[in-house]
Amino acid sequence: MNGHEQPLSVMFARSAGCEMTSEVRTAVVYHNKTPHIADEIKLRIPVDLDDGHHLLFTFYHISCKANNKDEEVEYPIGFSWLPLFRDGRLSTGDFHLPICLDRLPSSYGYLSPDVALPNVRWLDGHKPVFNLSIIAISTVHPQDEYLERFFIGVNSLSSTDRRKPPVSENALISAAQVLLFAWSLS
Repeated sequence: MNGHEQPLSVMFARSAGCEMTSEVRTAVVYHNKTPHIADEIKLRIPVDLDDGHHLLFTFYHISCKANNKDEEVEYPIGFSWLPLFRDGRLSTGDFHLPICLDRLPSSYGYLSPDVALPNVRWLDGHKPVFNLSIIAISTVHPQDEYLERFFIGVNSLSSTDRRKPPVSENALISAAQVLLFAWSLS
């Protein structure tokens, strides 16, 4: 989702086609107290990420025994989110997130899930009960800090954002030298 909480169609659908979707569903074992999800979900991460981009996780209860036709078979029971971009970097690694029992308030995507949102109930008192791993394979958002520093410097040269003026020539040369040095070590 972007910072305006609008879902983006950036997830590859599970079908054989190349279509993109804004949501992917996964299954868990029926009535398992500690469900384990081992699905891999592939994303096309936008180039222009900002601090508002995040992944939203919605946990549903699916009723196997519908008592009447008007009863919903599926309904949300919890929510969690993961900001995708923090401190100018793509969020990767292992994450342990709490699950919110209420609908999330507006602009939640800018906050860390560790923040206790006001007037919101949490599963297990805001303990991190949902675990996931993010592994990025990207040519747009490098995980190498030296390469990333160089790209940030180069991109700043064409920036029109007054809050982020272009880096100096010396800073760009320094970033290139560090990049070349790191490359020579590999």
